[in-house]
Amino acid sequence: MTRAHFDAIATRYDRLRHQLVERALGLLVREGDLAGRRVLDLGCGTGRFAAALVRRHGCTAFGVDPSPAMLAVARERSRAVTWLQGRAEELPLADDAVERAFLQTVVHLVDDRSAAFAELRRTLEPGGVVAILTVDPAGAPRFWMADLLPSYAAIDAARFPASDTLVDELRGAGFLSARRQPVPMRLRYTREEAAQLLRERFASSLAHISDAEIEAGARRAERELPSVIEPLLEMVLVVAR
Repeated sequence: MTRAHFDAIATRYDRLRHQLVERALGLLVREGDLAGRRVLDLGCGTGRFAAALVRRHGCTAFGVDPSPAMLAVARERSRAVTWLQGRAEELPLADDAVERAFLQTVVHLVDDRSAAFAELRRTLEPGGVVAILTVDPAGAPRFWMADLLPSYAAIDAARFPASDTLVDELRGAGFLSARRQPVPMRLRYTREEAAQLLRERFASSLAHISDAEIEAGARRAERELPSVIEPLLEMVLVVAR
């Protein structure tokens, strides 16, 4: 279901998810020490992050994603990045291939995090760093969609791993240290944009909700939301080396 979701929205993904790009990129460059490095963007999607790292931060970038449709958009975006189809649990990279790696709202989509983190440890050179930016599952009941979609909060809370869990798993995979910090991000939508985002299932959790519930939530958004909403997205950054 998740693969099908991303294949289906690949050509409009950037439009649906543009608000976090600049803030998330700046955070990852700074906290992950990415500038000028050989960098793996794991779960690269349409490639906005990897392309920007090459263009603006002097990186040598590798983008890995399981979705052919997302990678097709990424290849149109930049020829300066090495785009590779593959899974987190079986990375198509040699040992010690990169200095840095990051996952931006991707870790909840990984089937086997233990295998994926072992692969990251393998492909990172000694002393390499991985940065994981993800949604804090504790914030799901407070996010704007939870009031409109009755099943949303439980689905989102179950899909996203807690930061403490990620820290423990990274240490278990051989990373010597791991730290976490909350990084809340403020979004802004008009009432009409919010309703359309629901209908277009802009977040992968919405792929697990019925058409009837989505449409009912979108109609409630059109009736009940103020003209502009500025919801807080509660995120967390985990950095390990």
